[in-house]
Amino acid sequence: MYVYKLNPGNSLTLRVRNGTPNALVVPCYSVRGTGPTDVGIGVFLDLTQPIVDMTPFRLGSGGYGEVVAGRVPPWAPLDLPVYFQGVEITFQSGQSIRLTNSITKPITAN
Repeated sequence: MYVYKLNPGNSLTLRVRNGTPNALVVPCYSVRGTGPTDVGIGVFLDLTQPIVDMTPFRLGSGGYGEVVAGRVPPWAPLDLPVYFQGVEITFQSGQSIRLTNSITKPITAN
């Protein structure tokens, strides 16, 4: 997973490369830390509660996907670290769950 710049008031864009083709990705974030947190299905996220899930998006046939997942609040404090990770879900030949890499990105000035 890659997160573009986090600037107050600007859009929040996420990208996943080398994922499972056609998988559904549920991006998540936390401002509390790197976990681990058991989400109850035998999966441990590298995020600390509270964890916020964002709008899911589907990867293409090449395992690539990008989404504008919202906006960074204009009042977000500069230098605040935000922790991201995605849950990748596939339904081909049964259900499979795997995690994207985790990433930490600070909120920075434009």
